[in-house]
Amino acid sequence: MNTFNSILLELLTIGGVGSLNYILVDLVGATDKAQVNSNRRAISLVFTAIDMALYTLIQQATHKQVASALLTIAISFGVTLLLANPAQKLIYWCVNKVRLGSQKTEVEAVSPWEATYINASDKPVFAYCYSFDYKPLGWGYLAYVSGDAPNNYSVNIVPAISENMEDQPSYTEVAENIATNEIQNTYDVQQHINFKQQFIMITLRKRS
Repeated sequence: MNTFNSILLELLTIGGVGSLNYILVDLVGATDKAQVNSNRRAISLVFTAIDMALYTLIQQATHKQVASALLTIAISFGVTLLLANPAQKLIYWCVNKVRLGSQKTEVEAVSPWEATYINASDKPVFAYCYSFDYKPLGWGYLAYVSGDAPNNYSVNIVPAISENMEDQPSYTEVAENIATNEIQNTYDVQQHINFKQQFIMITLRKRS
């Protein structure tokens, strides 16, 4: 392989895999959504440095550039998928230990919007949605929650079905109900207030 092709292969492998690493980290939910724009380049650069070191080690061991490139891609892909979330949790655990020691509040890698459903796992989340003037927008179980741009949040809701086909309770009724000890002891309750799109979503997830 001539020098130009050799350099091009290295650049494409290292640079391309670094970008792929970031995409995978984002897909598995291990990026900080609140800082996604400022962190994108930094995360890609960190992964690029790691991929460069990995590629160099493999290339020195095999002396075969194409095989080294393929192995770098495969190993980097697998390691990122397996370790992205554990690494994120470890980093934030360490950061929060330092912050708590300095009498500061903890930080999280999720946005307020994600916090309404991110820890739901396989537990159903029941939601009541209202406009800022407290008009009902829909209620039922969350089936899909968008994770796109901050000005484009939306939800798909499986309507609540009852024998009496009741109308959605008023905001006041729901607010009074979620303040009771019975509800507080039984459910994790959150109230998301979206100032851009001007809607309120109250969610209830049953405790373990």
